[in-house]
Amino acid sequence: MASIVARNTSVSTTARAPLTNPAWAGAAAGAFSPWLGIGGVLVLAGAEDMFTVYYQQQLRALSAARSVEGRLFTAEEQAAHHCQIGNLSLALDTIFDWIER
Repeated sequence: MASIVARNTSVSTTARAPLTNPAWAGAAAGAFSPWLGIGGVLVLAGAEDMFTVYYQQQLRALSAARSVEGRLFTAEEQAAHHCQIGNLSLALDTIFDWIER
């Protein structure tokens, strides 16, 4: 993912930094490699989060995982921001429901 971001000049410096800096957990290009191919992955995103522009790319990048499910939270749910701030209980319910399946 970092290489995609690095080539995309339309991505702002603010949005690019966490995705190209390996110090950010989960954002470095190889950060998810230990999990590829071993199980299911749940990707959560907020519709108004600055990282949402990469949501579909993240889902596609996890193609080697056994299953990939994405959940995009909306403003109507009051969970559209980073880490679903505003409705954390909805995010946790989503995570727990996914784990129990």
